[in-house]
Amino acid sequence: MDAWSTSRDKVHDWQLLNYCLGKIEMGYLENLKNQSQLKETHCMKEQHPLQNGQQVIKEKLNMIFQYLEELAQHLNIIQPSSSHQFQIPGVGDLETPKIRFSRANIHLKNNGYNFSDPIDRISFSMSYYEPGAFETERYEPGLSDRLRNLLNRHGIKYASQEIRDHRFITVSTKFKIAREIKCMVLVNGDPSTHKISFFTKNIERLGEQEFVFLAEDINETLLDDFAKFVIGENNGFRTRARQEAAAYPLWNMLQPLTLI
Repeated sequence: MDAWSTSRDKVHDWQLLNYCLGKIEMGYLENLKNQSQLKETHCMKEQHPLQNGQQVIKEKLNMIFQYLEELAQHLNIIQPSSSHQFQIPGVGDLETPKIRFSRANIHLKNNGYNFSDPIDRISFSMSYYEPGAFETERYEPGLSDRLRNLLNRHGIKYASQEIRDHRFITVSTKFKIAREIKCMVLVNGDPSTHKISFFTKNIERLGEQEFVFLAEDINETLLDDFAKFVIGENNGFRTRARQEAAAYPLWNMLQPLTLI
Protein backbone atom coordinates (compact mmCIF):
# COMPACT_ATOMS: atom_id res chain seq x y z
CA MET A 1 0.00 0.00 0.00
CA ASP A 2 1.46 3.41 -1.04
CA ALA A 3 1.67 6.53 1.13
CA TRP A 4 -1.15 8.22 -0.79
CA SER A 5 -3.59 5.33 -0.09
CA THR A 6 -2.68 5.32 3.59
CA SER A 7 -3.14 9.09 3.83
CA ARG A 8 -6.46 8.91 1.99
CA ASP A 9 -7.77 6.21 4.37
CA LYS A 10 -6.79 8.31 7.37
CA VAL A 11 -8.63 11.32 5.94
CA HIS A 12 -11.73 9.23 5.32
CA ASP A 13 -11.64 7.82 8.86
CA TRP A 14 -11.27 11.35 10.24
CA GLN A 15 -14.21 12.54 8.14
CA LEU A 16 -16.36 9.62 9.27
CA LEU A 17 -15.51 10.27 12.91
CA ASN A 18 -16.33 13.95 12.64
CA TYR A 19 -19.55 13.17 10.76
CA CYS A 20 -20.66 10.86 13.55
CA LEU A 21 -19.87 13.62 16.04
CA GLY A 22 -21.86 16.12 13.99
CA LYS A 23 -18.86 18.39 13.29
CA ILE A 24 -19.02 18.29 9.48
CA GLU A 25 -21.67 17.60 6.86
CA MET A 26 -21.33 14.98 4.14
CA GLY A 27 -23.01 14.53 0.78
CA TYR A 28 -25.97 12.16 0.47
CA LEU A 29 -24.03 9.51 -1.51
CA GLU A 30 -21.13 9.69 0.94
CA ASN A 31 -23.61 9.21 3.76
CA LEU A 32 -25.02 6.05 2.10
CA LYS A 33 -21.49 4.79 1.51
CA ASN A 34 -20.62 5.15 5.18
CA GLN A 35 -23.84 3.44 6.27
CA SER A 36 -23.08 0.58 3.88
CA GLN A 37 -19.55 0.19 5.25
CA LEU A 38 -20.79 0.20 8.83
CA LYS A 39 -23.39 -2.47 8.05
CA GLU A 40 -20.85 -4.65 6.24
CA THR A 41 -18.51 -4.41 9.23
CA HIS A 42 -21.35 -5.33 11.58
CA CYS A 43 -22.37 -8.32 9.44
CA MET A 44 -18.79 -9.56 9.27
CA LYS A 45 -18.54 -9.45 13.06
CA GLU A 46 -21.76 -11.41 13.38
CA GLN A 47 -20.66 -14.04 10.86
CA HIS A 48 -17.17 -14.48 12.26
CA PRO A 49 -18.16 -16.71 15.25
CA LEU A 50 -20.09 -19.07 12.93
CA GLN A 51 -17.24 -19.23 10.42
CA ASN A 52 -14.83 -19.93 13.25
CA GLY A 53 -17.18 -22.63 14.55
CA GLN A 54 -17.35 -24.25 11.13
CA GLN A 55 -13.56 -24.38 10.92
CA VAL A 56 -13.23 -25.87 14.42
CA ILE A 57 -15.90 -28.52 13.71
CA LYS A 58 -14.28 -29.38 10.38
CA GLU A 59 -10.86 -29.87 11.98
CA LYS A 60 -12.26 -32.01 14.80
CA LEU A 61 -14.35 -34.19 12.46
CA ASN A 62 -11.29 -34.78 10.27
CA MET A 63 -9.36 -35.76 13.37
CA ILE A 64 -12.12 -38.17 14.45
CA PHE A 65 -12.35 -39.75 11.00
CA GLN A 66 -8.60 -40.34 10.77
CA TYR A 67 -8.65 -41.98 14.22
CA LEU A 68 -11.68 -44.18 13.45
CA GLU A 69 -10.27 -45.21 10.08
CA GLU A 70 -7.06 -46.43 11.70
CA LEU A 71 -9.00 -48.02 14.57
CA ALA A 72 -11.09 -50.02 12.09
CA GLN A 73 -7.96 -51.33 10.36
CA HIS A 74 -6.48 -52.58 13.64
CA LEU A 75 -9.75 -54.12 14.85
CA ASN A 76 -10.14 -56.05 11.60
CA ILE A 77 -6.66 -57.56 12.01
CA ILE A 78 -6.77 -58.28 15.75
CA GLN A 79 -10.51 -59.09 16.08
CA PRO A 80 -10.32 -58.64 19.86
CA SER A 81 -12.73 -60.22 22.29
CA SER A 82 -15.13 -57.82 23.94
CA SER A 83 -16.16 -57.84 27.58
CA HIS A 84 -19.64 -56.58 26.60
CA GLN A 85 -22.36 -59.16 27.13
CA PHE A 86 -25.49 -58.83 25.00
CA GLN A 87 -28.77 -60.34 26.11
CA ILE A 88 -31.45 -61.03 23.51
CA PRO A 89 -34.57 -61.30 25.70
CA GLY A 90 -36.11 -64.75 25.61
CA VAL A 91 -33.41 -66.07 23.29
CA GLY A 92 -29.92 -66.10 24.82
CA ASP A 93 -26.75 -64.17 25.54
CA LEU A 94 -23.58 -63.27 23.66
CA GLU A 95 -21.06 -63.75 26.47
CA THR A 96 -17.62 -63.44 24.85
CA PRO A 97 -18.15 -61.89 21.41
CA LYS A 98 -15.33 -60.87 19.10
CA ILE A 99 -15.27 -57.66 17.07
CA ARG A 100 -15.15 -57.88 13.29
CA PHE A 101 -16.17 -56.11 10.06
CA SER A 102 -15.11 -52.65 11.28
CA ARG A 103 -15.34 -49.77 8.83
CA ALA A 104 -15.20 -45.97 8.95
CA ASN A 105 -16.75 -43.69 6.32
CA ILE A 106 -16.92 -39.95 5.82
CA HIS A 107 -20.04 -38.31 4.36
CA LEU A 108 -19.85 -34.85 2.78
CA LYS A 109 -22.67 -32.33 2.57
CA ASN A 110 -24.63 -32.39 -0.69
CA ASN A 111 -25.67 -29.02 -2.09
CA GLY A 112 -28.06 -30.60 -4.61
CA TYR A 113 -25.59 -30.80 -7.49
CA ASN A 114 -22.35 -32.15 -6.11
CA PHE A 115 -20.62 -32.87 -2.85
CA SER A 116 -19.08 -29.85 -1.18
CA ASP A 117 -16.16 -29.70 1.18
CA PRO A 118 -17.83 -29.52 4.63
CA ILE A 119 -18.27 -32.85 6.41
CA ASP A 120 -21.87 -33.78 7.11
CA ARG A 121 -21.21 -36.79 9.34
CA ILE A 122 -18.89 -39.70 10.02
CA SER A 123 -20.08 -43.30 10.30
CA PHE A 124 -18.34 -46.19 12.02
CA SER A 125 -19.74 -49.72 11.80
CA MET A 126 -18.73 -53.09 13.22
CA SER A 127 -20.13 -56.34 14.61
CA TYR A 128 -19.96 -58.25 17.89
CA TYR A 129 -19.86 -61.90 16.83
CA GLU A 130 -19.85 -65.43 18.18
CA PRO A 131 -19.91 -68.59 16.01
CA GLY A 132 -23.11 -70.59 15.76
CA ALA A 133 -26.72 -69.55 16.07
CA PHE A 134 -29.56 -69.45 18.58
CA GLU A 135 -32.52 -71.73 17.94
CA THR A 136 -35.87 -71.14 19.58
CA GLU A 137 -39.57 -71.79 18.96
CA ARG A 138 -42.71 -69.77 19.62
CA TYR A 139 -46.14 -71.39 19.87
CA GLU A 140 -48.33 -68.31 19.74
CA PRO A 141 -48.58 -65.85 16.81
CA GLY A 142 -48.33 -62.87 19.16
CA LEU A 143 -45.08 -64.13 20.68
CA SER A 144 -43.64 -64.82 17.23
CA ASP A 145 -44.46 -61.29 16.07
CA ARG A 146 -42.97 -59.82 19.23
CA LEU A 147 -39.69 -61.66 18.65
CA ARG A 148 -39.58 -60.59 14.99
CA ASN A 149 -40.11 -56.95 15.98
CA LEU A 150 -37.30 -57.17 18.54
CA LEU A 151 -34.86 -58.70 16.05
CA ASN A 152 -35.77 -56.26 13.28
CA ARG A 153 -35.43 -53.26 15.57
CA HIS A 154 -31.87 -54.18 16.53
CA GLY A 155 -30.85 -55.38 13.07
CA ILE A 156 -30.24 -58.99 14.12
CA LYS A 157 -30.32 -61.48 11.26
CA TYR A 158 -32.63 -64.48 11.57
CA ALA A 159 -34.57 -67.08 9.61
CA SER A 160 -38.01 -68.32 10.61
CA GLN A 161 -40.11 -71.31 9.63
CA GLU A 162 -43.80 -71.73 10.34
CA ILE A 163 -44.87 -75.22 11.39
CA ARG A 164 -48.38 -76.14 10.18
CA ASP A 165 -50.70 -79.00 11.04
CA HIS A 166 -52.68 -81.16 8.60
CA ARG A 167 -55.20 -78.32 8.21
CA PHE A 168 -52.40 -75.89 7.26
CA ILE A 169 -52.91 -73.95 10.50
CA THR A 170 -49.72 -72.52 11.99
CA VAL A 171 -49.04 -74.21 15.31
CA SER A 172 -45.58 -72.75 15.98
CA THR A 173 -42.72 -70.77 14.48
CA LYS A 174 -39.11 -71.87 14.64
CA PHE A 175 -36.36 -69.24 14.64
CA LYS A 176 -32.69 -69.55 13.82
CA ILE A 177 -30.94 -66.37 14.99
CA ALA A 178 -27.39 -65.29 14.18
CA ARG A 179 -25.12 -64.77 17.17
CA GLU A 180 -24.08 -61.40 15.81
CA ILE A 181 -24.92 -57.84 16.86
CA LYS A 182 -24.37 -55.21 14.18
CA CYS A 183 -23.41 -51.78 15.44
CA MET A 184 -23.27 -48.24 14.12
CA VAL A 185 -21.83 -44.95 15.34
CA LEU A 186 -22.73 -41.63 13.69
CA VAL A 187 -20.70 -38.52 14.51
CA ASN A 188 -21.68 -34.99 13.52
CA GLY A 189 -20.99 -31.44 14.66
CA ASP A 190 -22.94 -28.23 15.22
CA PRO A 191 -20.90 -25.07 14.39
CA SER A 192 -23.39 -22.81 16.19
CA THR A 193 -22.88 -24.57 19.55
CA HIS A 194 -19.34 -25.93 19.01
CA LYS A 195 -20.62 -29.36 20.02
CA ILE A 196 -19.92 -32.79 18.54
CA SER A 197 -22.35 -35.66 19.05
CA PHE A 198 -21.77 -39.42 18.98
CA PHE A 199 -24.95 -41.40 18.26
CA THR A 200 -24.47 -45.10 18.94
CA LYS A 201 -26.61 -48.10 18.09
CA ASN A 202 -25.93 -51.45 19.79
CA ILE A 203 -22.60 -50.32 21.20
CA GLU A 204 -22.10 -51.68 24.72
CA ARG A 205 -25.76 -52.76 24.86
CA LEU A 206 -28.77 -53.16 22.57
CA GLY A 207 -30.40 -49.85 21.73
CA GLU A 208 -29.45 -46.27 20.97
CA GLN A 209 -27.44 -43.79 23.02
CA GLU A 210 -26.25 -40.22 22.50
CA PHE A 211 -23.07 -38.61 23.84
CA VAL A 212 -22.37 -34.90 23.35
CA PHE A 213 -18.98 -33.18 23.77
CA LEU A 214 -17.67 -29.68 23.30
CA ALA A 215 -15.44 -29.56 20.23
CA GLU A 216 -12.55 -28.32 22.37
CA ASP A 217 -12.81 -31.51 24.46
CA ILE A 218 -12.17 -33.75 21.46
CA ASN A 219 -8.59 -35.00 21.64
CA GLU A 220 -6.65 -38.23 21.33
CA THR A 221 -7.29 -39.15 24.97
CA LEU A 222 -11.06 -38.92 24.48
CA LEU A 223 -10.87 -40.96 21.27
CA ASP A 224 -8.79 -43.57 23.08
CA ASP A 225 -11.61 -43.74 25.63
CA PHE A 226 -14.07 -44.24 22.77
CA ALA A 227 -12.01 -47.15 21.42
CA LYS A 228 -11.98 -48.74 24.88
CA PHE A 229 -15.72 -48.07 25.18
CA VAL A 230 -16.29 -50.02 21.95
CA ILE A 231 -14.06 -52.92 22.97
CA GLY A 232 -15.32 -53.04 26.54
CA GLU A 233 -12.26 -51.97 28.52
CA ASN A 234 -12.29 -49.50 31.41
CA ASN A 235 -12.76 -46.00 30.02
CA GLY A 236 -14.00 -42.49 30.77
CA PHE A 237 -15.99 -41.95 27.58
CA ARG A 238 -19.40 -41.89 29.23
CA THR A 239 -18.35 -39.78 32.21
CA ARG A 240 -16.62 -37.18 29.98
CA ALA A 241 -19.75 -36.56 27.92
CA ARG A 242 -21.36 -33.15 28.53
CA GLN A 243 -24.79 -34.58 27.79
CA GLU A 244 -26.17 -38.08 27.56
CA ALA A 245 -29.55 -39.39 26.46
CA ALA A 246 -30.88 -42.92 26.99
CA ALA A 247 -32.27 -42.90 23.46
CA TYR A 248 -31.76 -40.58 20.52
CA PRO A 249 -35.22 -39.46 19.32
CA LEU A 250 -34.06 -38.47 15.82
CA TRP A 251 -32.34 -41.80 15.09
CA ASN A 252 -35.19 -42.89 12.81
CA MET A 253 -34.24 -40.04 10.44
CA LEU A 254 -30.88 -41.79 9.96
CA GLN A 255 -32.21 -45.34 9.64
CA PRO A 256 -31.12 -45.85 5.99
CA LEU A 257 -27.51 -45.56 7.18
CA THR A 258 -27.75 -48.13 9.94
CA LEU A 259 -26.88 -51.78 10.13
CA ILE A 260 -26.33 -52.50 6.45
